[in-house]
Amino acid sequence: QVNKSTSAAAAAAPVAQMMRANAMASFSLPNVTKTSSGPLGMGESNLGAGGFGGTGAGLGSGASFFGGTSTGDRFAFLLDFSKSMKPNQTKLVVAEMERTLKSLKPGAQFQILLFAGAAYYAVPGWSNKNEGKLNNVVTDPGGKKYVFTAKTHIDYNYADGDSNLPVEKWQTVNTQSVEAAMKIMRKAALVGGTDWRWPFKMAMNLKPAPDVIFFMADGTGGAVPKTIIPYMRKMNPRAQANMFAMETVDGAPEMAEIAKATNGMYKIILSNGKTMPGEEVFKNKAEVLKQINQAK
Repeated sequence: QVNKSTSAAAAAAPVAQMMRANAMASFSLPNVTKTSSGPLGMGESNLGAGGFGGTGAGLGSGASFFGGTSTGDRFAFLLDFSKSMKPNQTKLVVAEMERTLKSLKPGAQFQILLFAGAAYYAVPGWSNKNEGKLNNVVTDPGGKKYVFTAKTHIDYNYADGDSNLPVEKWQTVNTQSVEAAMKIMRKAALVGGTDWRWPFKMAMNLKPAPDVIFFMADGTGGAVPKTIIPYMRKMNPRAQANMFAMETVDGAPEMAEIAKATNGMYKIILSNGKTMPGEEVFKNKAEVLKQINQAK
């Protein structure tokens, strides 16, 4: 009887070990955000923000912007609407933003911030205007004003602190919210000044913080990775920033640094709407400029 019992236990040991390993595996899987340059599909899925036994966010949905795809549940789009943007560029971005929003899974959450020296939300009632010289004054739907003082055209100060920046709620994808956002974008005026820091901070102040950021700019300005990256990690360590340069190699080091630090992508948008890997700038800058000019 002793021999039989010992033999049975030995035979069962591998099964027990496998069961214990599987049980542990279900708790040790990491939270990740998938990045791809390909189309949406099952191949692009991941555990999402919630994972197994997490926040309940499930597998998440996908967002594709200028051919770059990421998965998550909350997507923030930070778009350059400064006066250096050309009419054909804003037209291209507006068209791509509409395509992106209409391709999002119903129920997913999004927010669009249009930025110059400051940033405001593409939600009815918000605005940003130049007052004085280059100062940006953001007004919320209740009439409250937020003043961003220009030190230079690429360096803006907000005196009330990061926790008191303008804030909105997430928009849920549906026909009404998408059309409201697009109506604002189609009529949005360009504003003087450029500072990357404020749209990033305002996006990360959303509650909950975004899973994925898609950032587009036509050049540098307040591009301070040592400020932007720590703030993103503080508010959501897993947040990903995908960086898109509109027909320019300006800001390449900063875009590449932010993308790499957050497991994102860096792409250059050509005038025909196609993109090329931004990292090519560091291999052959002259060839990249040639391709930008040829696409015009």
